Amino acid sequence: MYKLVAIDLDGTLLNSYGEVTPKTKEALQNAKSQGIEIVLSSGRPISSTESLAVELGVDNYLISGNGAAVFDIQNQKLICDRFLSKEQVLNIAKLCEENSFFYNVYTEDEVIASSLNYNILFYHKENLKKIEEKRTHINVVQNIAKYIEESGKDKFLKITVCDESQFIFNSIMKKLRLIDGIDVLETAYMSRKKIKIRYRRCKYSIFLY
Repeated sequence: MYKLVAIDLDGTLLNSYGEVTPKTKEALQNAKSQGIEIVLSSGRPISSTESLAVELGVDNYLISGNGAAVFDIQNQKLICDRFLSKEQVLNIAKLCEENSFFYNVYTEDEVIASSLNYNILFYHKENLKKIEEKRTHINVVQNIAKYIEESGKDKFLKITVCDESQFIFNSIMKKLRLIDGIDVLETAYMSRKKIKIRYRRCKYSIFLY
């Protein structure tokens, strides 16, 4: 008998429209009625994952930022976390900007980006179909590093770096693996999660947390 089921969102629980089908909702409730704990596990910010968990009635716990944070929804507190520090984020941001790598930064409640591109464009299109309180908060700023320095934020879930070129991707990997104190997760193998927007593919992406 299963005691707990942790379920990914994008490309797994959610369909191609970013929705949970009635059949899937029924399966979740059936599992819950049998005493199985359902935990949503996502790379999204806590707030974005929480809104979906509440909607589905599986609102005891959630995992966010690709495992960077485990959150107790009922008591509104972190159970455990492994946040990136501001110093680490700024070092990575500097590396990305010096090499013209597209990147975005996730906090507990928003995704910080310089443009609506790749995974950010995916979230933006998904948001258009949702009411305000259920949207992923996207904060588009002119200069990510400057915004982080001035925002007062000191906890960061993860950084996502994307590109379409394998050559550039390999270059990114080599540079990022030289940075101490971070985990680098290559996600190019996740073919089901390739984001297709206007015939463009984010074939290569990396999570840092």
